[in-house]
Amino acid sequence: MSRQAASSLVRILLLLALVYPYLSWRCALSLNVEAASAAVAATHRWEVITHRAYLEFAVDGKRIGRVQVGLFGNAVPRTVQNFLKLARNEGVGDAQGRGRGYRDTPSHRIIPGFMAQMGDTTLGNGMGGVCADGKPRMPDENFKVKHVGRGYLSMANAGPHTGSSQFFILFKEAPWLDGKHVVFGRVLDDASLQVLQQLEQVGTPAGTPKKRVMIVDCGELTAPRADKNEL
Repeated sequence: MSRQAASSLVRILLLLALVYPYLSWRCALSLNVEAASAAVAATHRWEVITHRAYLEFAVDGKRIGRVQVGLFGNAVPRTVQNFLKLARNEGVGDAQGRGRGYRDTPSHRIIPGFMAQMGDTTLGNGMGGVCADGKPRMPDENFKVKHVGRGYLSMANAGPHTGSSQFFILFKEAPWLDGKHVVFGRVLDDASLQVLQQLEQVGTPAGTPKKRVMIVDCGELTAPRADKNEL
């Protein structure tokens, strides 16, 4: 081998030595990105919005705006239907005729940096509530969707299979609630998130709101279903 050929070979080998770690890193990164994307897709496939609803809030009698929410009817169809009937104020109610819907019910517990809880349709203090079909409790449907961020809606409960009408809206992610509470929807737009911020501002560390917070109106908004056979 000539000196020139040997020199060229050395340069090629040095170049490969420099490039190989970069290529290996890029390949590994590509694989990691693909794996992460697949994991995200697997999670978010349950978050198809099949229905929309709204909750209009007032603080000390003054309306502050509407929160529009999208509901995950593919993931938790029974939970979504329970919420929708109560949002339309079409629930059966309890034996005393209370609890037909969310209209004119309070948000009784607001903790800044955590969540706003509401939906006690019978007592209004967090100790009551009734399912849309008049039953006192409903089973936990599943825990497919996680408590991943601000604006997610989840069912309140006092233990496994004790949900009814009460629910909460997160102010931030709450992974410790995964596997314990059924997530069924999320806030849809910036205007709604601004209303949520106003709710957070009247909360306290103990949970008792500084001002009276009420759902003064609510209902279902029209939205196409992802798959009519899912619901």
